[in-house]
Amino acid sequence: MSTPTADSDHPRRARGLLQRCGVSSAGLSDADALARAAQIVDAVAASRGADLAARWEEHVNAEFKLHDVKATMATMVEEPYVHNVPTVVGGRGGAGVRRFYSEHMIPRLPADMEVVPISRTLGADRLVDELIVRFTHDREIDFMLPGVAPTGKRVELPHVAVVGFSGDKISYEHIWWDQASLLLQVGLLTPGHFPVAGPEAAHALIALTQSRGQAFTP
Repeated sequence: MSTPTADSDHPRRARGLLQRCGVSSAGLSDADALARAAQIVDAVAASRGADLAARWEEHVNAEFKLHDVKATMATMVEEPYVHNVPTVVGGRGGAGVRRFYSEHMIPRLPADMEVVPISRTLGADRLVDELIVRFTHDREIDFMLPGVAPTGKRVELPHVAVVGFSGDKISYEHIWWDQASLLLQVGLLTPGHFPVAGPEAAHALIALTQSRGQAFTP
């Protein structure tokens, strides 16, 4: 007895998916069954992606606009973690993340902080945002510049946020930025001494995105 190859098994699996979704595959060729199944998979993925994006937007709004720790935590699982990669600062578990938000992040957000979206990539249980974060260094920012007194300098810094989900809640955040660029912009690195870009890195990214017609609005 021969074992079906992966290719020969695809139509059978497609028809099984259609049956589970209450769609009859009678009269459909294998190619049509595969196409119909692909449409269903794409629709489900799009719906899932929209749900993840909506939850993340709720989280960002609670954190950066409402400055509401309780509302921010309500978007997350019971035991999440937040990890700011460049500074190894964040929180683990519900208590740790709540403490991070309430003591080291939300009260330390600069008064004029602005988040500019560049792009978004959605997966089954993960969202990746490419962002520009702009602010004036008007206070000690524990999670980005721990121990550094306010310099009053203006900062424009590309970021990447990798956000994981469990069900419909956020389970983790990995936040990335160029720490050398940040140190340069607040005056802790001397311009020209190192191959490090300042705000022009953000400006170039925005210009490239706009030139390709890829401006993104959540």
